[in-house]
Amino acid sequence: SIRVYSYSPFAAGSENSPFRKLLERSSATGGIGLLKFAPEQTMFVAGTNTFDAYLVYDMIRELVAAVGGDTKAADLDTQLKEAEPIIGFSVKNDLLPALGKEMGMLINNVDASAMVSVDAAAVIQVRDKDKMQKVLSVIERQITEKIKTMMAPPGDKQSPGAPEIAFKTARDGDVAIKYLDIPPFPTLTPGYAMVGDYLIIASTKDTIQKLVAVKNGKEKGLLGSAKLEPYTGISANGTGFSYLNLEAVWDVVKAALPKDQQLQGKASEVIES
Repeated sequence: SIRVYSYSPFAAGSENSPFRKLLERSSATGGIGLLKFAPEQTMFVAGTNTFDAYLVYDMIRELVAAVGGDTKAADLDTQLKEAEPIIGFSVKNDLLPALGKEMGMLINNVDASAMVSVDAAAVIQVRDKDKMQKVLSVIERQITEKIKTMMAPPGDKQSPGAPEIAFKTARDGDVAIKYLDIPPFPTLTPGYAMVGDYLIIASTKDTIQKLVAVKNGKEKGLLGSAKLEPYTGISANGTGFSYLNLEAVWDVVKAALPKDQQLQGKASEVIES
């Protein structure tokens, strides 16, 4: 006899299947808005609009329970609830509701010719701005306290003229950019900013300003640029997008080598949507 087995993610009884939830979310998407932040000359960008914070949390909770067995340590809900006084916010009630369905990463440039400098950012869609601001304020305070502890001289005495490392605020139009100046690493000014419904977390303040300029149309973006002209049908209307400029990667590799070992040639792009 011949038996045929088939699996349907939408069959009865599969309502709570993580795979089904992901497919349902994918079929109801409206494009990947965060790609509008990508500069024309970006080296790499990838994004999706099918991220589900609650689904990810459920999968992690089930994994922890499966590994830990029937113990208190395997109850992720209880562990996080008890950790709230230390964390400063609730993962379930603050962080998860704050996260939207879009998440992406951009790398615009890597300069390894001298001190390594990375021009990169993560872009996250925000569902609840008030809850996200609460989370960010707590994290900012904790980072500041941690840096002060790490930079404190022996005896906890501040050296005369020693710079105070703390978050500063720079304004770019109506966007407030919070960032850190770290004197030992002048090429690193990590920071974040809320831009509309998106949170940008970047390696430098200049990176945030560049992405804001692209989003506002003051600088050329990757979408609609000559970089994508050879690839017909490529748009931000799918559920996932990735782009890699191999020519830019090649330039970084060449610049990082000693002059007597400089390579010649060029590469192209790799794109997927």
